[in-house]
Amino acid sequence: MRKILIFALILVGFSSVISQVVLVRELLITFYGNELSIGFILASWLFWVGMGSWFLGRGADRIKRGVEVFILTQFLIWLLLPLEILLVRMSKSIIGVGLGEIIGPFPMLYFSFLVLAPLCLVIGFQFALGCRVYNQTIKEAAKAIGRVYIYDALGAMSGGIIFTFLLVSLLHSFSCALLIGSLNLLAALLLSTAARIQDPGSRIRKISIPILLLFALSIYLFGSSKIDNFQDQSTRRRWKGYQLVEEKNSIYGNLVTTKRDDQYSLYENGLLSFTTSDREFNEYVTHLTMLEHSKPKKVLLIGGGVSGALQEILKHNPDSVDYVELDPWLIQMAKDYLPPSDRKALEDERIRVHYLDGRLFVKRVKEKYDLVMVNLPDPCTAQLNRCYTKEFFREVRNILKDDGIISLGISSKEAYLGEEMGDFNASIYYTLRDVFPNIVAVPGEYLLLSASPSEKVLTHDDGILNRRFSERKIETDFLTPYHISYQFTPKKISYLLSALKEAEGAKKNFDFQPISYYYDLVLWASYFHPASRKLFTSFTKLDVWHFATSLAILIFLLVFLGRRSSRIRRSFTPLAIATTGFAGITLEVVLILAFQVLYGYLYSRIGLIVAFFMVGLTLGAFLMIGQLPKIKRDLLVLSRLEGAVTIHALFLPFFLIALSKVKGIYLHPLSQIVFPLLVALSGLLVGLEFPLANKIYLKGEEVGKTAGLIYGVDLFGSCLGALLASSLLIPILGILKTCLVVSLFNLSTFLLLTSLPQKEKPSI
Repeated sequence: MRKILIFALILVGFSSVISQVVLVRELLITFYGNELSIGFILASWLFWVGMGSWFLGRGADRIKRGVEVFILTQFLIWLLLPLEILLVRMSKSIIGVGLGEIIGPFPMLYFSFLVLAPLCLVIGFQFALGCRVYNQTIKEAAKAIGRVYIYDALGAMSGGIIFTFLLVSLLHSFSCALLIGSLNLLAALLLSTAARIQDPGSRIRKISIPILLLFALSIYLFGSSKIDNFQDQSTRRRWKGYQLVEEKNSIYGNLVTTKRDDQYSLYENGLLSFTTSDREFNEYVTHLTMLEHSKPKKVLLIGGGVSGALQEILKHNPDSVDYVELDPWLIQMAKDYLPPSDRKALEDERIRVHYLDGRLFVKRVKEKYDLVMVNLPDPCTAQLNRCYTKEFFREVRNILKDDGIISLGISSKEAYLGEEMGDFNASIYYTLRDVFPNIVAVPGEYLLLSASPSEKVLTHDDGILNRRFSERKIETDFLTPYHISYQFTPKKISYLLSALKEAEGAKKNFDFQPISYYYDLVLWASYFHPASRKLFTSFTKLDVWHFATSLAILIFLLVFLGRRSSRIRRSFTPLAIATTGFAGITLEVVLILAFQVLYGYLYSRIGLIVAFFMVGLTLGAFLMIGQLPKIKRDLLVLSRLEGAVTIHALFLPFFLIALSKVKGIYLHPLSQIVFPLLVALSGLLVGLEFPLANKIYLKGEEVGKTAGLIYGVDLFGSCLGALLASSLLIPILGILKTCLVVSLFNLSTFLLLTSLPQKEKPSI
């Protein structure tokens, strides 16, 4: 019985992680992958799992037939996961938003919050109930909770690795849901069989036959084409109004090709990547950049080549073009639907396609270019923001010839910038100007920026540009000499520069303080809720000392009240777990951001980094379980662990900043071990605290209730970290001050724990 129960408990973590990844991907296709939406979705997930563990877990000890109820939760996993995937795919119809329309932050918040609730409550309750059931097999409460925590972490670790390296490229969402459901039904069958053997008179046999039938049905569906048909029909419902041509899940995201009339469109994670008739935009962006250089013979294009930019670049007769695109499937899918002229451009012998992260390519390449075109979406995420920072612009300068040019474009307004758009545009403009003193800014709905290290290259003279346009015999459908002259009207240029001057106070964009994507979040929110812009703008004034002052006052009040109330003193232990949960997920986000900066967006390795957090967590819990009987002064040891988290958070950013300054560090394979080890260390500290906190809090309390509470507050702390870390703290404060905030939180609980009376003598 115990071995089967262990398998079922490992499956809890396994199911949780894969369900989370599948649902997050589905939600991001609907709500788009900026940091605010990711933070909302992850915070909603952690909140409801925490509620299931704490609120529902309070009743776990009063359940007489724990195994039967646990089997019921496994059936609910089988039922709820596909239903929630279907709900997400119908979300735009439910919310009342048309296809292709961007959804505002508040509908995104409440829909994500509500749709995730049922499944997450069940998953959270499973942990508390699992602790209660497992405790019946070994009769050592603190050890039982610690072991269930380990089994859950092992399942989460294996689930993350298997999904990242295997399932993501082999199975679609409903197949993943059916696989998870089938495994839960299998575990339920094994548990019911073992329970009948232990107690032949048990009523559990009544639920065995329905579970067996459902398991057989799941195996049939998994092996047939019916689940694929259901996947196809639900996807078509999501893209109702368009003809769905093709869908592909790559390790980088969801790719969909649609058709309306004779126009093909390719969407990446729900956002329009390009359409086959977007010739006007490509002519505008490409030629106004290429004409700035007298002889653009060697060109590097980062992103956007399949949308038509390559064809326009080749009209300037370059000797070679290096085209960098992260996802091979994007080009593969586009080739089938591109016009013949664009397909011919991709096959031109002068084009060299590199399937790599653009930032990483710039770091590695040894060649020098006349022109580097950054043809990427706005820096609306931390991932995209990496190609708009001061450090990236320096890296590009290193691969430019003395008279070379870098060009990029961002969303803007021609008539009136406004405060939010002004800050967003100014942040990128002044960051670029710090590296390149010579900049030409072309105003419009798309602000085109060209910059060069040489003062003699760029020009605002439309006469020079039109002469080059004529000499190169450029044939275009939309762009004419008149349009070129119009774009460089002195009055337009003067207004733009004066508007940027007014917004000069906007913060500049750095790798470890990616403020530009926060300005983009503010801009996005202001489109839907203009009143919210004051709130978002006020956050830019956040300072570490605000946190420090608030925490100092809070500590004083809690210590004062704790001297008069044992209940207040008792709350210090779960509060310490909450701050450690906050630290764990915040430092994990910091490390992933730093890894992306140094090595590029390497999805599989980032998945490995996340898995190492679970390795550290498992190891920490395992080590602490072995020490629990020897520890006499529990609170002293817990306070020391809080102190260790405080020190770890304090010194981590200095190490990362020093690492980023080591030239060529990304080329050394051993250096990549550093990040998994640092993540594992964070997980180790979290894992060490959890069993000890349960031992402290168990005195006089029931197993399920205690486990549910401690696990719940851990997840509530993680929820707060998920919501704040990437969407607020890191872009505004930077990683150094963000880690300082983490350190201050854990220092606070360290001080609270040390204020408690220590009566027993320590044994370690």
